[in-house]
Amino acid sequence: MAFSSYLLRKFFANPGEALRIKRAGDEVRAYAVWKLYEVLEGSGLLAKLQEQPWWSFGDRDLARVVCDTLVAEGLADRAGDVIRVKRRPQRPAITTREAADFAPVFDRAFLYLPRALETGEKPPQSEVRAEMAKLLDNFATRLEMEVAVEETGL
Repeated sequence: MAFSSYLLRKFFANPGEALRIKRAGDEVRAYAVWKLYEVLEGSGLLAKLQEQPWWSFGDRDLARVVCDTLVAEGLADRAGDVIRVKRRPQRPAITTREAADFAPVFDRAFLYLPRALETGEKPPQSEVRAEMAKLLDNFATRLEMEVAVEETGL
């Protein structure tokens, strides 16, 4: 059985599951934005983004994405090439297993952000692959167990 047909069947059979998946996506997004803000504030880069234009950072593209994200989430406004922080996000509640799987990944990934923004230096590809493998293994193993339980009726 194809995995996509399993998902479609599950959504039609149980709309509550579709809403849970949507809630998980919203929680992941809220956690990522909160963690981004926390890392920027803790490293002093939030203040720099308010003083220096995005194009003056070591990784201009990343600085632009960070600014765009803060603006899109309503946490900041643009003032030319800098941002002005409007509000601090609240730490989101994590109530779904999927969001709980992703939270540690964001915690580790955002550790690289300050150095990448300031110097343009990216983490070694081997570290990126290792973190991605951990995420996929954790998520896929849990998903396989859920499918097995569902299909066998246990």
